[in-house]
Amino acid sequence: MAKYFHLNIYKKAFDFLIYYTNVLVNFRRRYKYTIGENILNKIVDFIVLIYLANDAKNESLRLKFLNKMNLGLQYITVLLRLCHETQDIAHEKYSKLVEFMEDIEGQLNGWITYTAKQLAKKTQEAPDNHEPLDDDEMAVMHLD
Repeated sequence: MAKYFHLNIYKKAFDFLIYYTNVLVNFRRRYKYTIGENILNKIVDFIVLIYLANDAKNESLRLKFLNKMNLGLQYITVLLRLCHETQDIAHEKYSKLVEFMEDIEGQLNGWITYTAKQLAKKTQEAPDNHEPLDDDEMAVMHLD
């Protein structure tokens, strides 16, 4: 497995984080430390999940991380749209953020599809293989 910082999705997510950090500077104070920081934290969580998904020991665990990433991305999308509608993010900057999100979403969906196919193959080969939760799987449950 490639190191996480060599993955295209990681690079794009990190560029997204840097760009968003520069956008956050211009938020009005009432949103900067609430919604603005919430989005920032969700982007950081997303990047951590990239590492965890890449490092997962099996496809089932990886798929859990990837689905959690997908949910986080939808959450970020809603909050960014709210900030755009309240005019805390200018239209040009919002358009650039949407470009980042679409690129990341495309890569994530490809990763999910590939992992689901790999899991389906393994499930067909060994349908009764149930393993207990390990520490990584327990970590997924505590990332909320």
